Amino acid sequence: MSESKREFSQVKGEGRQPGATSPPAPEAEQATSGPDPSSNGSSPGSRGAPAPKAETPGQSATPGEDEAVGPTDSNSEQKKPSNVPPLKVGQFDGCGRKIENIYFKRADYIVYCTTPDGEGEKQIIVYYSNDVPTGSQQIATVAELVPVRNRLQFLLLEVTKPERYYVQIAEAFRLGLEQKIDLAKRTLDDTIEEVKSIVDARRRQVYVSRATPPAAISAPLLWILSAALLLLGDGSRSEVHRSIAFVLMAGGAGAIGALLSIAISVRSRTVETNGGSSSIQTDAGLRVLIGTISACFVCLVAGTGVLSQVQLGDMTFGTGDVGWRVALVLGFAAGFVERLVPDMLTKSK
Repeated sequence: MSESKREFSQVKGEGRQPGATSPPAPEAEQATSGPDPSSNGSSPGSRGAPAPKAETPGQSATPGEDEAVGPTDSNSEQKKPSNVPPLKVGQFDGCGRKIENIYFKRADYIVYCTTPDGEGEKQIIVYYSNDVPTGSQQIATVAELVPVRNRLQFLLLEVTKPERYYVQIAEAFRLGLEQKIDLAKRTLDDTIEEVKSIVDARRRQVYVSRATPPAAISAPLLWILSAALLLLGDGSRSEVHRSIAFVLMAGGAGAIGALLSIAISVRSRTVETNGGSSSIQTDAGLRVLIGTISACFVCLVAGTGVLSQVQLGDMTFGTGDVGWRVALVLGFAAGFVERLVPDMLTKSK
C-alpha cells in the first residue's frame, strides 16, 4: 500500500507538457483503474468484456484482430447518380409539353406521356440521358422505333380510347433502351396490327354510311322524275319524254347498283379504306355518282345502234327500242360493274 502511494505521489509531482501523451499503463493497473475515456465508455472487466488495446503515440485507432467489423451489405452501396431531371406529373418538360403520365423512370432515361401546349393529342416521349455518350447511344438504339411509333399514333387518332395503347408504346421504348430492340419492334408491330383492324372496321362502316344517303336520295328522285315524264308527256313530245324517262330510270338503278357493289366490297374487305373520314366520304360519293352517270349513258346509247357490235360475254346490244325493263337492267349493271362503261367504250373503237 505504501508503494502505491509513493508511485501516485511521484506521478502527481511530475510536470507534463501540453500535448504530451502518457505512456500505456501496465496491465495490472488497467484492471484496477476506472473507465478510460479512450475506451469508448466500456468498463474493463464488466460482463467479461476484454480490455481494449492501448494506443501508442502517433498510431491511429484502427480495428485490430480482436475488434469485430460489421458485415458488408451490398444494398447499402451508393445508388447510381441520376442523369435525368426530376420530372413530375402535371409539370412541363423542357419543350413546354405538359406531362400527363410517367411510365418508366430510370437513372439514364424517362418514358412519359405529354400533351403539346397542354391540349391536343397525347404523345409518348423519351427523355434521354444527359450524359452525352450514353444519350447518343440511346438515340441510335431506338431510332428505328420512332417512325413505327409515329405511324401507330397516327392510327390512334381514329380510336375512341387511345390511352389503352400508350402503355404498349412506352413498353416498346423501354425494351429498346434496355437493348432488346427486336422484342420492342415486335411489340409495336403487334399493336399496329390490332389498332389497324379496329380502324379498318370503323372506316368500312363510314364508307357504307357515306354511300347510302346519296344512293337512297338519288334513286327515288330519278324514278319520280321518270314517272312524271311518262305520265305528263303530251302527244307531240311523248317519244322524247319517254326516252328521257327511261334514261332517268336507268340512272336510279345505277345508283342502287353502285351501292350494292360498295356493300359487297365492304363485306369482302376489298374496299380501300386509306385516308381519313373526308377521303372515304368523297370516294363513296364518287362511286355512286359514277354508277348513276354510267347507267344513264348505257341506256342512252343502247338503242342507237352504236353498241350493236359490242359483246360482253354472251350479251349483245341490238338496235331495238329500250323498254323500261331493259333500262333498269342496263342501269343496274352499269352501276354495279365499274368497268362496264370503259370496257364498252374500248371495244367500240
